[in-house]
Amino acid sequence: KMEFLNGNEEDANLNQYWYSTFTIQKIVEDIQNQIQSTACGRIGFLSTPSIYFSLDPVYRNECFVFDFDRKWESDRGFIWYDFNDTQCLPASIHGTFDMVVIDPPFITKEVWEKYAAAAKLLLKPDGGKVILTTIQENSELLFDLLGATPTVKKEDCYFLM
Repeated sequence: KMEFLNGNEEDANLNQYWYSTFTIQKIVEDIQNQIQSTACGRIGFLSTPSIYFSLDPVYRNECFVFDFDRKWESDRGFIWYDFNDTQCLPASIHGTFDMVVIDPPFITKEVWEKYAAAAKLLLKPDGGKVILTTIQENSELLFDLLGATPTVKKEDCYFLM
């Protein structure tokens, strides 16, 4: 699972900072448990390559990683994504995801608004699950944008679903 951390340096120019091993393990474990126990199959990983590539490959069949960094474009599930332009998300995938996992490169209101718009575009029309991490101070904003509420606190990150 942690091969991702060993093989991928963070790129400060892209504001890439990976989760800790502990956090990756906890999020991956939760996602894999949800895939096993529910009909949650199609998952979009927005700016979360460390989580996507740490999933057991068995669970990645219906998963896609949306990222600006093209170094992963050879992966079957890679979709190039610029959070400043939701038009880059192919219309053919709108409304087709059961879950999105989000970790934006910046945690400002303006950036969260763009990620929330992308999540709403990707999730199935009847909604879906959202997993994201942020600081406690963003809880009210993320409730307003996505109806997300804090569920777990680990290592000063809030996992909201």
